[in-house]
Amino acid sequence: GRPHGTTGFGLFWGENNGRNVSCRIEQGSESRAALAAVHCAILAVPDDTPLTIYTSSEYAIRSYCYWAGDYAVGGWTCTHGDVLQAAAASILRRSAPVHFYLTVRGGNKHAEGARTLAHAAAA
Repeated sequence: GRPHGTTGFGLFWGENNGRNVSCRIEQGSESRAALAAVHCAILAVPDDTPLTIYTSSEYAIRSYCYWAGDYAVGGWTCTHGDVLQAAAASILRRSAPVHFYLTVRGGNKHAEGARTLAHAAAA
């Protein structure tokens, strides 16, 4: 998606899994969609259950793992601060950890499933 165009994200938990999600974002960007996907995944798992998030978005990983503290100190006035603030609050509320891993494109069925769901949402 182009900045301020229609985009989407997908959460793929497994083939024919009822928790798979396809979400359309109006007036958004790929960066916003990646951040929202992380927040949606966090909300989908009980707070006391460890969560591993695989994403192709280096931006999302850096935003949550490296930059969120500075954004919080700055009052979340950054781009997509509303999504980052909500997701950070959800992470802090959890009693179980959240781990992030960067996926490479191609050859990963879960990444391909999420991408298919995202494309369907944006269509």
